[in-house]
Amino acid sequence: GIIGKWHLGFEKQYFPTRRGFDEFVGFLAGNIDYFSHVDRLANPDLWRNERPIRDGRYMTDLIAQESCDFIDRHAGKPFFLYVPFNAPHDPFQGPMDRHTAWKSGPVGSGTADRQTYRAMVEALDEAVGMIVDRLEARGIDGDTAVFFLSDNGGVPKVTRNAPFRGHKNSLWDGGIHSPLMARWKGQFRARAATDALAASMDLFPTCLEIAGAAPPAGRKIDGVSLLEACRGGAGRRESLFFRYQAPKASEQRAVIGRQYKYLRDAEGQEHLFDLLRDPGESEDLKEKHPAVLARLKSEYESWLKDVVAVK
Repeated sequence: GIIGKWHLGFEKQYFPTRRGFDEFVGFLAGNIDYFSHVDRLANPDLWRNERPIRDGRYMTDLIAQESCDFIDRHAGKPFFLYVPFNAPHDPFQGPMDRHTAWKSGPVGSGTADRQTYRAMVEALDEAVGMIVDRLEARGIDGDTAVFFLSDNGGVPKVTRNAPFRGHKNSLWDGGIHSPLMARWKGQFRARAATDALAASMDLFPTCLEIAGAAPPAGRKIDGVSLLEACRGGAGRRESLFFRYQAPKASEQRAVIGRQYKYLRDAEGQEHLFDLLRDPGESEDLKEKHPAVLARLKSEYESWLKDVVAVK
């Protein structure tokens, strides 16, 4: 099941129910109003499977409650549930901000301040707690692995990404160094931290290994399982690669290893940082360590040839 944000296609052929999911409650756009559930063009965008629906609940609460209902329906057998909350994505609307709902278009789309943002995060925190509590109430928390992660850093007007530099839409660490928490009662060490490198694509092979399932035959999988790292062992990744290009901007590139990071920023400038000593990316070492810079650039080129080119 998927409960929440899809953002991978509007046509019926791209609906989650036609891309491997049995159940879907949520929306298709990149963001919607949290109360009226319309997109930026005022199109209604709330669905149950492939049927449009109307529901007055605050979107974060709706996602949490529908997720709990899904758990209730399927607690007696193995299930996979993907819960992509839109919070705290804009429009900035906390649970008490119903007066900002879009009535006839994208007008009055919330207040972009830290107080509103904080209310959105607190509602998200309570929603995640509801889901975990439901697993415990059903007696299946010891049989269920839970992963919580963010896809990018925050935007400057309402967030602070300190100690990292930069923000969403950049490949500075403030844009790409985001949290990942894992919980599996009796399997993962409680309150333990790891410096293992990881990315969201690693969750696919991780869940396959947990389920005892084999990867699809004849398909190259870019992710690696995080199961060993979650159990206190060493991570399997040596590096991570990033490529991003915003509209009307230069292509950004980054390679992160266990110590050094290569970055080509949005202005086309190249950098080298020692993330172990300098997580804030304040001291550029490209002149001091040209061999490291050259090695990481070479690794990037090899990676780029190995993945499908974006056109």
